[in-house]
Amino acid sequence: MADVFFGEDFDPDEEEEDQGVSPLDEEPEEEQAIDPLLFIRSFVDSDDAMKRHRVAQTVSDAVRWLENDAEIEIIFQVVRQLSMDGELRVRVEVIEELPDVIAMCLEEGHDRATVLDSLLPVLAKSLYDPGDMVRKAAHNSLAALLEHSLIDGDDVEKGIVDVLKRMVSSESCVSQLEAAKVVMRTTPRVSQDVIVRSFLPLIQILSGAQFFEVRKMCASDMGSACLAVDRDECEKSFLPIFFVLCKDAVWGVRKGCAEAAYDVSLSSSMDVRTTKLAPVFVSFLNDSSKWVQKSAFQSLGAFISTFHTPPQDITRSTSCSSFNAVENNETDLSATKSPPGNDADGSGGGDDPRSCNGETDSFDTFLYWKVPLPDIGEPKDESEAKQPLESPSNGPPAVSDYSDNNDVVADGNEPDGSFFSTAKSSSLLDFDSSEEVTSITWNFSQLSSSEDEAPDPPPQDVVPSKLLDFYISMVDPVRVQTLDLELPMHCAFAFPAVALTLGAPHWGRIRKLYSTLHSSLQWKVRRTLAFSVHELAKIVNSEAILNDLLPAFDSFTKDVDEVRIGVLSHLSEFLLMLPESHRKQYLKQVYLFQQIDNKNNWRFRHTLAEQLGNLCSFCGAEDVNRYIAPITLSLAIDRVCDVRIAAMHSIGSVLARLRHSDTDVLIKVFIDRLINQFADSSKWVNRQTFVSLCHHLLTEKLISLERFGWQLLPRLLALAKDKIPNVRLAVSKSTTDLLMAFDRGDQDSEKVCATLRRLLKDEDQDVKGFAQTATSVIGYISQENENSEEQEEEEEEEFVDASSEIEADTPTTIKNVNVDTTSDDKLGLTGTEQASITENSAYRTEEF
Repeated sequence: MADVFFGEDFDPDEEEEDQGVSPLDEEPEEEQAIDPLLFIRSFVDSDDAMKRHRVAQTVSDAVRWLENDAEIEIIFQVVRQLSMDGELRVRVEVIEELPDVIAMCLEEGHDRATVLDSLLPVLAKSLYDPGDMVRKAAHNSLAALLEHSLIDGDDVEKGIVDVLKRMVSSESCVSQLEAAKVVMRTTPRVSQDVIVRSFLPLIQILSGAQFFEVRKMCASDMGSACLAVDRDECEKSFLPIFFVLCKDAVWGVRKGCAEAAYDVSLSSSMDVRTTKLAPVFVSFLNDSSKWVQKSAFQSLGAFISTFHTPPQDITRSTSCSSFNAVENNETDLSATKSPPGNDADGSGGGDDPRSCNGETDSFDTFLYWKVPLPDIGEPKDESEAKQPLESPSNGPPAVSDYSDNNDVVADGNEPDGSFFSTAKSSSLLDFDSSEEVTSITWNFSQLSSSEDEAPDPPPQDVVPSKLLDFYISMVDPVRVQTLDLELPMHCAFAFPAVALTLGAPHWGRIRKLYSTLHSSLQWKVRRTLAFSVHELAKIVNSEAILNDLLPAFDSFTKDVDEVRIGVLSHLSEFLLMLPESHRKQYLKQVYLFQQIDNKNNWRFRHTLAEQLGNLCSFCGAEDVNRYIAPITLSLAIDRVCDVRIAAMHSIGSVLARLRHSDTDVLIKVFIDRLINQFADSSKWVNRQTFVSLCHHLLTEKLISLERFGWQLLPRLLALAKDKIPNVRLAVSKSTTDLLMAFDRGDQDSEKVCATLRRLLKDEDQDVKGFAQTATSVIGYISQENENSEEQEEEEEEEFVDASSEIEADTPTTIKNVNVDTTSDDKLGLTGTEQASITENSAYRTEEF
């Protein structure tokens, strides 16, 4: 309650101090009743920083007050003056207002060249302002100008690039770093010609800068720069720069390259991706720095997904066996400094995942042949096959020693041996002994002897073997504990993409990994897989669905609610992929989703209500009536309004499905249950839900008009005499659609007209208002055709029997009642609903 002051007890100064008003937020008295242009002229040279700050805020508004083009120079002069103000906050404010000033000037029809020639130098100068906040504001303003097409690449090249060149040539770390930020973040917003002509030379200089912060900035944003140009230009100009940064001595620069590898791979051809980028990424996974390895493993799944070839471009995919050619040619990372066009494998064909367009070559077995995969000898006995992989040639790189693999990073040499050497399920990698790698012992429960008897998966040449084996090793307990506890989470997040890249024929390569992930002790890992199980069902074959996905699905449905919500969100999509026999088995268990740990988790019930409607689309009428209809009816009386709305739509789907049954018995029985549960309910909320449900069924045409007229309409119109205004209001809202649905003059239409006339005389103003709206919209009822009072009394007697039992247990009004929270069962109200009831206001929160 506000404080009340009387006479001498009121002290204005004291009140102002109590409220904590900042001096910069006070409005000067001189400013009141002054137009912006006059205010700028009066206070731009003020000694008060607050007034100059106000001037900076009103510069864009002042443009509207200009009477002629000559006065625009005043605005330019004010902007230049404030951009050099000694107060930091003033400079920040005027730079933030700069996009609005330019937009306003162009909107008012001022010459574009004059505006940009005057204001762009101000923005360019602010890019190297001593104040960090000013530089940040300048970056944001430049991005806003490009985003809203107020300036283009030519304007940037003309007004900004010269300043960037001076900043790059400076020996100051701050200047070069700010220049790198501007160049790398502006590159995706300008055309390729501007990039190649003006920005590429700056990127080449900055990527070799003395300060590692500058090189790190270039490495982190190299992916966006590669995506801004076409594939040929990327491979010719940007990839050599990227490969140099990948061998940087500072781990922070290499970490930035590992994070940008995904975008760089998307910009490259499949040939370059497999022969050059894959070895570089393996070097990140073997890096001497823990932080580089961590970033590389986090991006590994996304990087593997770039090897996916769209189906329409499958004939142009380059076989990953081309690594054998790389091995024969003794290609290393240092060779990538030359333009890709000089390499034998530099042309990538049309394998860019961003675009499937390009030339199409006719298929020829001579042109599209594969190097035969090497044959790995079988172990002589079973005990040999089950020995721990402790040899450096058979295990992934160590995670406990980060100082042994520096040769790979420092020298950039490609590991010896083919990337696609085929291994048994018990063998993981085949590194050359020249790589100083400390091996670890595989001891996964699901990846070891428990499934040794499973048949070996067929060899794959889609993804480089080392990349896939590193991905599988992300669930290794030793690696998880040593490197990053979130590695299984990243592995699970990228699992659908990796599965899609490998395809259904190579599911056996990762099926054991999936078994390990879905039994993880981390609920976040299981939750991630639960949200993607339906996508995996679209990728693998039916045998894998039944043998691998169904056990995981069963475990997810019995998990905690945070995991169960994942399978529930896509329940219909997953069940649609199952055979009909299994589908019916799981339909019988849908009711188990009503059992939740936290009863206040209404969103879980809301998701269930939405999925029930989707299940009706492919289930038979008998199954819908037996397994789905009872759950929808129970959710339709939920205490949360959103759940009831979702259930109402699902009820419509149930009725639509029952219409296609062989007999009308199912739909008739179901409608009778709706009437008994809602229309005859003693709770007004349920009766209101019945009105909204009838309106939904009629407008969406989910039920035939004849059946609606003889089975639902009488009960709907009977609620027009309900004692609760909210119920009558719902009926009044539906009268317009009711009149439009029935033909004029028929019996049902006359009943609706009689009800509408009753609502026109309702004591509640809102009910009467919607009835008047219906009358004006339809133009259907006139005062001359109104029934007499005697006829209305006869109609009232006709419906009185249907509503007498309802009125007996219902309060006469709810508009002016003081609700007691201890007796909410009488009205069927929740605590949230009671709180919204106020005196002299209709209760409207439960309307649909």
